[in-house]
Amino acid sequence: WDTVQYADLYEVELIRVDKVKENEGDIYNLLTEDFLGCNLAATEITYKLDSYTIESGWNGYNLWSETGVLRIGSSSDYGELYTPFFATPADGDITVCFSAKKYSSSDAAVTLSLYSEFKDADAEDYDVFEIGNEWETYWYTFSKEGSEASLFFTTEDSENTRVCIDDIIVTQESTER
Repeated sequence: WDTVQYADLYEVELIRVDKVKENEGDIYNLLTEDFLGCNLAATEITYKLDSYTIESGWNGYNLWSETGVLRIGSSSDYGELYTPFFATPADGDITVCFSAKKYSSSDAAVTLSLYSEFKDADAEDYDVFEIGNEWETYWYTFSKEGSEASLFFTTEDSENTRVCIDDIIVTQESTER
């Protein structure tokens, strides 16, 4: 905006937009989590995860608050994170974007498996990500096979079981014209 001479303050209105028009179709924001509620370090929060998330319905196993991010797993055991079920209103593919890094750079190889499943269909898909020492953004796209989906993150098949995750964003593009 342009500044106004002698203004003492400005009032800014923030509006959340769930549907944004793009050249190839509408993009629907299905789920967003930034884990900013994880405001404690090295604190186990598995059974109270909903107290630390934007939306309720998150659950899992061996989950830890790490000051603004979520840790999946510990040095002695793997971890699991389940998103709440979310509606898939459009007809296009669903894309998951998230940031992740090893909990400690001294950890051995860390893999994070991400599964998608639909409540009203037998369809399941997955991908496996090699997680590095620095924050990196990862993408995963899967086909729509029902009207409600959920995601499942796990470190179960990893040599080392600890990974930090942040900024999970799930979107869907409509192919309708």
